[in-house]
Amino acid sequence: MKKMKIIKKLNLSLIIVIFMVSAVSALSFTSPYSTDSPLEGYPGESKEIVIPLQSSSDADAKISIVSDSANILSLGEDEYEVLQGVLVQVKVKIKIPSSAVIGESYNFELKAEEVGVEGQEGTVQLGASTSLAGSLKVIEKPVDAVESEGLSTTWIILAIVLIVALIVVIWFVAKGKKETEISGKSDSKK
Repeated sequence: MKKMKIIKKLNLSLIIVIFMVSAVSALSFTSPYSTDSPLEGYPGESKEIVIPLQSSSDADAKISIVSDSANILSLGEDEYEVLQGVLVQVKVKIKIPSSAVIGESYNFELKAEEVGVEGQEGTVQLGASTSLAGSLKVIEKPVDAVESEGLSTTWIILAIVLIVALIVVIWFVAKGKKETEISGKSDSKK
């Protein structure tokens, strides 16, 4: 009899655990950026990156900047609808100050929190949340991003077009003189 009560309690506990586990929701960032693998940028650079966010169930998520040591981050939007199994692209704008020192690192942290469903009174709502801690390392401006000091590509192309046009004009003038000479010789024979 006592064993039967224990078995019933265990079964009831197991059923409750199964229902609770199926109601758990989880958010997660899937980003290549972290403190071990920092984002890189050069002084004065502005760019937009995307950081994927996914959820184990359909949810609305609110994104916030928890910490930003140099105020270099801003968000494109702060709320996203995250469908189960679908990666949502969270847009983050980065503006590195021109005064940034090469080799310096700036730490940041983003947080995604599940927004509770409104209108459900009398129920306990557990919201999932996740965070992404990363850093931005200031690097020297790459050679391909440095503007050239010499002639620009536009001026080089313009010079080539002008040379080709000049050659075509000279060719037409020379051809016109030959035709005039030929027609002049044929007129003098008559």
